[in-house]
Amino acid sequence: DPRYAKSNECLRADGTVGPFIPAVQFKNFAGGGSAMSLQQVAQSSSYRTNFGFYEASGTPVTLLLSMFNSAGTKLFDLPVNLAGGEQKMLNSLLAQQGVTSLDDGRMQVTVNGGGKVTAYASVVDNNSLDPQLVPAQNLGGTGANLYVVPGVADLHNGGANWQSDLRIFNGAGGTQTTSLTFFPLDNASAPITRSVDVNAGEVKVL
Repeated sequence: DPRYAKSNECLRADGTVGPFIPAVQFKNFAGGGSAMSLQQVAQSSSYRTNFGFYEASGTPVTLLLSMFNSAGTKLFDLPVNLAGGEQKMLNSLLAQQGVTSLDDGRMQVTVNGGGKVTAYASVVDNNSLDPQLVPAQNLGGTGANLYVVPGVADLHNGGANWQSDLRIFNGAGGTQTTSLTFFPLDNASAPITRSVDVNAGEVKVL
């Protein structure tokens, strides 16, 4: 059933399975003149990031990859050509472009031409070799004013150790005030709310 199409990125010799990779509906691929964003990518002694791009309409395109740090400062621009129907992997791209210390960055992918493109990043933990999938998010459309993160945790016990990180990207031209409301498990009637300002072009790291 294509509604539930997916794959796993890798299977290591010790049996560890890579991340769940959901299918992308063709209508959600980015066309010419539009852009996508990949948040929470990193390059350091602890992490490296690989990038993947796929053209699905059979039409050649040129991509402009623009890398930013979490404050919104541009680090580099890089043009990349894709043939029609081509999938291209760029491994350790940030290091190749001279970026060696980046804890939280954002890659913007602008599509030039008549093709249809999607993108993803795979952030790899250099110690465990576990990858984390970062799917592309389309930019430039009508934004929503309400998002729900269905599972967050700060859990420490003998059987589990989980902490959730959150990233908020402001693609608008001015500062945006966000209202974050946390609903505790089994006690939704006692939410906790905080306001957080996010500057233009910033990825707020929580």
